[in-house]
Amino acid sequence: MAKNRFLYVLFVLACVVFSAAYQSRIASVLLVVAVAYPLLAAVLTAVSLFVLKVEFPEKRGVYEKNESFELPVYVCNNFLFPYAPAELDCIVPDAEVGLFVRKQVFVSVAPLKRMRIFIPCMHRYRGSYQAHIMRIRVYDPLKLIRFSRRIDSSSQLVILPRKMLMSDLGFVFGGEQGAANEKTNSAGNRDEFSHVREYLTGDLLQLVHWKLTAKHDDMMIKQYDADNDRKAAVLCNFDCAAATNAAAIKQSDAVVEAAVAVGMSAMRAEIKTVFDAGCADVPTFEFSDKHGFERFYELMSVVPVRTQTADFSRLAEKYSMCGAAAMFLITPVLNEEILLAAEAAGERLSGTVVLVYVNCTGKLCEQQSSKNFVFAQLCGENENAYGALSEQILNEYAKLYE
Repeated sequence: MAKNRFLYVLFVLACVVFSAAYQSRIASVLLVVAVAYPLLAAVLTAVSLFVLKVEFPEKRGVYEKNESFELPVYVCNNFLFPYAPAELDCIVPDAEVGLFVRKQVFVSVAPLKRMRIFIPCMHRYRGSYQAHIMRIRVYDPLKLIRFSRRIDSSSQLVILPRKMLMSDLGFVFGGEQGAANEKTNSAGNRDEFSHVREYLTGDLLQLVHWKLTAKHDDMMIKQYDADNDRKAAVLCNFDCAAATNAAAIKQSDAVVEAAVAVGMSAMRAEIKTVFDAGCADVPTFEFSDKHGFERFYELMSVVPVRTQTADFSRLAEKYSMCGAAAMFLITPVLNEEILLAAEAAGERLSGTVVLVYVNCTGKLCEQQSSKNFVFAQLCGENENAYGALSEQILNEYAKLYE
């Protein structure tokens, strides 16, 4: 802009020299126009600034993490003056960086026209954010004059976690019962067993309680006396107080996506699932069908990054006494206290305890072996990592009941 003004000053001086040298009407008119243009442009630019309307047409948008999308902006020019492209000062998720940044967007609209422009965006982390248009700047056609005014337009952007697919964990959720997804047994409708008894001739092998059979060396059978749904518990540990802010965001996203993946697997196996993070910021949630899972999915997208699980060990102890067919403990940190909690839960729970270590360190930790719970670690953020996780769970589950 300074360069344009400098060149225009040289142009005016040239007009003065030309007018003095030739003393003609053409030279005089050219000089008058050169001198009057900045004043006229200033008036017209100021008027056009206040009749130009810019805002987000959508006050809320929902997108998926790492998904490229276009954020619409409504622009309306109610004036006749053909000004240079207007400059919007915005805070939006940049498509290249994948984070919210302050950037300038240029837009040009013909006189008495309205249109929508689209800003390419992408965000790397899930959560609820606000995109803002803070200021608009308008220039004259020669970019000598600039006026600006503040704008207060915002749009809520909800960035959803990814839905990462895992292999069918029906065996883990309910033994062979879960894998076969059968609805009946010799006693009638078998959704949840009420107690365990010794094997009798004629009992289905799908009803064998393999965990207790391995412990007692006698074949034990699940007895179903009530028409209750099979249940699973997904418990998340969001305790990352010692981590930096960047590490906390990464750990929180990893825990959320692991919980969503497990919940989606449970939903496909028609398992009634309860989710609990042991904190006031995130309510306990229960779902058993696709509609309920979608509500759970939306809830997980807005879990605060700095959520603190009060006592993960006590949370595991609480649900180990609820009679669930399976309990998943998802944690971004691994220490002796958590391992002991998983061990104790595996001893109390008649079902299966799975400890999922969401490893964000980039280094594989030593495999934790136990006769009371399944240990698996998630390393990486792509689909291959989740495929490897489900394979680990199924392999360790098979070893547990060999």
